[in-house]
Amino acid sequence: MSFSMRDAVFPRSLQVATGHSTGDRIQQDALLFAWRDDRIVLLVERASIGEGWSVARGWRSADRLTDVRRWHYAASGPMAGQVRRLVDEASSDPSLARRVSTAVSAWVAGDQTTASVEHR
Repeated sequence: MSFSMRDAVFPRSLQVATGHSTGDRIQQDALLFAWRDDRIVLLVERASIGEGWSVARGWRSADRLTDVRRWHYAASGPMAGQVRRLVDEASSDPSLARRVSTAVSAWVAGDQTTASVEHR
């Protein structure tokens, strides 16, 4: 399954490759994990150079992202912690932040069937 940044930002209903609904918050395939809400978009991918993980966050503004920032982590644990912090910061919802962090950890482990979150 492939998707573009535009797909990660705008669709109201997303499906993962397994066909399980993940609401309108997460989209993923083997190479990229994307989460969005009304304010930000997070993209996580395996680092293209060396080992580790890259996390990018952009603030949504009309049909583009602004103030994009990127972090690199050697291990998935700290990366999932950063995802949790960024989601909590944007949503002010610690429960949602934990669920997204759990979903990205499941994605890293290769379990795309459980790497889903419903915004409650």
